[in-house]
Amino acid sequence: MYVPILVYHKISRALDLSVTRVPPRRFNRQIRHLRKQGYHALTVSEFVRQSSPSTRHKKYVLVTFDDACASVYHEALPILSQFGFTATLFVITDYIGRNSGWDYPLSARGGHCDWEQLQTLATHGWEIGSHTRSHRSLRHLSPAHVRSELCDSRRLLEDRLGRPVRVVAFPFGQYDQGVLDCAWEAGYHAACTLSGPHIANAHRSLRLLARRGVYWFDPLFFFKLKLTAHPFEDYKQRTISFCANGTILLQRLRELKINA
Repeated sequence: MYVPILVYHKISRALDLSVTRVPPRRFNRQIRHLRKQGYHALTVSEFVRQSSPSTRHKKYVLVTFDDACASVYHEALPILSQFGFTATLFVITDYIGRNSGWDYPLSARGGHCDWEQLQTLATHGWEIGSHTRSHRSLRHLSPAHVRSELCDSRRLLEDRLGRPVRVVAFPFGQYDQGVLDCAWEAGYHAACTLSGPHIANAHRSLRLLARRGVYWFDPLFFFKLKLTAHPFEDYKQRTISFCANGTILLQRLRELKINA
């Protein structure tokens, strides 16, 4: 049976022209719908441990958040707790407790969760995973740099939170075989992306999980479609992911300028 894996970014009331912002009222409506339809939440690690989760009495959904924006702590945590849901949060470790410096927003830069907030989320049953150190496309980095992004972020999270970190989300959903090999060698059990096969054996025991993003332009009808295996949402996700190449290009140009 199809198990939907959703990814959010910002749950915010603030004016933000980014497509990744979902207003709290809409997020509440979406989670309420999941509860009314009988869904139960799994973290990524819980899902991976169950090679084929039993659906005889329960339907499952995975709710994930990339970037660890502070708005997730302030807005998403109370809503998910209200409906008895947990989630998996992927953290950019270089920006813990800091404003974003890796993206190019059309409005004010948002802040990221600090260590105290991450610890609170963990105590509420959320799984904390890595979103690398600096949120750069791993496909465009040297093998040594990829290892640093994957290993250093995991080690820091484990040292500060006192919990194992076994899952990673690749920035922009981008990866290649070398990235997958590094993720396995770094000790991750599962890696999340944004498009591609829903579940595949990526490298030995590393599980590669494709997710569907939820964006500000998604009415409830399209949200419901994300909970099915309908291919339209996969086509839409690939289009949105392709547009993210603009941010990757700007990052690379900035690096060239700094190193010039």
